[in-house]
Amino acid sequence: GKYVTPAYRFALEKLKTNLSMLNPYRDAVQTAIQVVLERETEELERQQERQTKVLEAEEAEIQLHMSNKEKAMEAKREDEQRRAKEVRRIENVFAGEMTKLKQEANAYNAEVNYDIEEFQIKMDAERQKLRREANAEIDDLIAEFESWKTEQLL
Repeated sequence: GKYVTPAYRFALEKLKTNLSMLNPYRDAVQTAIQVVLERETEELERQQERQTKVLEAEEAEIQLHMSNKEKAMEAKREDEQRRAKEVRRIENVFAGEMTKLKQEANAYNAEVNYDIEEFQIKMDAERQKLRREANAEIDDLIAEFESWKTEQLL
């Protein structure tokens, strides 16, 4: 050990006393720092939680928006399919009606053609009958004339 002067020893003692007097303060300061640190940490955690909640809410909103958009698109698709189906149904009904009309027209034409043929047959028969009658009359007239001529010659 080196020799320590009384003045130095006194100063050390005073420093020790001052330090021991400072000890409770140091503890208080450390406690205060600890408290501040804890508060800051808690505040940071709360901010993070708030940010997380905000982000989750925003994400949920985006999801909802997307889902609404998808639902709207799906509804639009379904509506278009329904319309296309309705158009096809109407086209089929129309095609059916057209077919029916054509069949009716064909039947009517066939009937008219049959009537015309029947009428022509009747007309031909009538004409032939008239011709036969006319020929018979002419033959009668000729016969009469011949007999008259013969009489005249006699």
